[in-house]
Amino acid sequence: MTIIAGTIIPIGSPVIVAAANTFGLPVIPLAVVATVGFTIGITINYYVAYFLGRPYVIKKVSRQIGRSNEAVEQMGYRPKTM
Repeated sequence: MTIIAGTIIPIGSPVIVAAANTFGLPVIPLAVVATVGFTIGITINYYVAYFLGRPYVIKKVSRQIGRSNEAVEQMGYRPKTM
C-alpha cells in the first residue's frame, strides 16, 4: 500500500501506517514494510520523472510562455528578450 501512496495516490505514508497500527499490527515490522514500500514508490517516481519529465516540462513551459507573450503583445507591450 505504501508503494501506491508513494506513486499513485497522494496519501502520506504516516496516515497509512497509523491506520494499520489501529488494527493491531506489530510496530517494528509495520515500520520496516512501510519504509521499504515508500522507498520503492519514490524510486519509481524518480525514474518516471527522469525519463519522461524533461520533454513534458519543456513542451508545457514553452506553450505557456508562448501564450503569455501573445497576451502581452495584444495589450500593446513588447516583451524584452535577451
